[in-house]
Amino acid sequence: MGRPLTACACILAAVALFVLNSELMQAESAAVPPFFMIWLCHSGQALFVPLAPAAPPPTAAPAAPTALLRPVSRAAFALSVGTMTCNYLFVVALGMASVTVVNAIYMGSIGPTYLLSIALLGERPRAPKQLAVAVVLVGIGLMAADGPPEGGDGGAVGSSRAGVAVAVLSSMVAACQKVLFKRLVGEAASPAETLRVLGCIGLCHLLCLWPGMLLLHVTRLEPFSLPAAGDARGLCVTVALALCVNLLSTHALFLTGPVFSSAGFALTIPASALADAALHDGKITTTQLGGMCSILVGFVAMACMSDGGAPPATTELKQSAA
Repeated sequence: MGRPLTACACILAAVALFVLNSELMQAESAAVPPFFMIWLCHSGQALFVPLAPAAPPPTAAPAAPTALLRPVSRAAFALSVGTMTCNYLFVVALGMASVTVVNAIYMGSIGPTYLLSIALLGERPRAPKQLAVAVVLVGIGLMAADGPPEGGDGGAVGSSRAGVAVAVLSSMVAACQKVLFKRLVGEAASPAETLRVLGCIGLCHLLCLWPGMLLLHVTRLEPFSLPAAGDARGLCVTVALALCVNLLSTHALFLTGPVFSSAGFALTIPASALADAALHDGKITTTQLGGMCSILVGFVAMACMSDGGAPPATTELKQSAA
């Protein structure tokens, strides 16, 4: 299976799990503090460290016994902070707006991602790709303008201005995060490399970002308490799904590039709209249907292009994980 086809398969699987997890996280957000939920989801990536096969030792020197325990570098820390920030803002927005609206705004990061890829990754501007990005953005705009499906609440009471603002901020951070990810990590030749990189980031979350929970608890912004038994079971499911989504989406990013990955993940918008309609007894409008088709056409057009991603400037994180 070629790299683009493998990336498409990873993206489609990640989209299905992402939409399911979004609905679960929205239900859990009232019982579990958002920061704790996201920290737990990404700290769980530390489990990938022992699962990843050891990297082959360099020819100049034998591999150290603690090779897999040296992943906490500046690159890993920067990626951990970026990942926590965009995902935390996304979960907060889910509690203030519908899944469809939040996903539409969040996935609009494909525009800034494309511009940053040109500026920071050396990607060549190409008219067909620009057109595909524009088609995806048109679809996102149609979905966001029309809001949740008719008759449904989209999984939330309403979409407040604050929720929309938080979603926009999350989208901008996500664009920077994807490009930074590609620039620092480069390309993963195998799923084993993806496991090692995500394990690095998971360890950084586990060891370095827990003070955020303490700060939010002390300031009473998010008082911390252990979830009840019933909530804990749902939280475990959420964490497991998040690990699968992160693994699949990150591997797709490594195989191709941040723009192609963003276009593929934009499919969560029509998928979320369908979920909203099914779960909240709504009807999909003609405008939304047009937006869905536009997103799908843009993704298929980009999938037909040769997109192996721009060459990375450095691979500091992969070297530290090896």
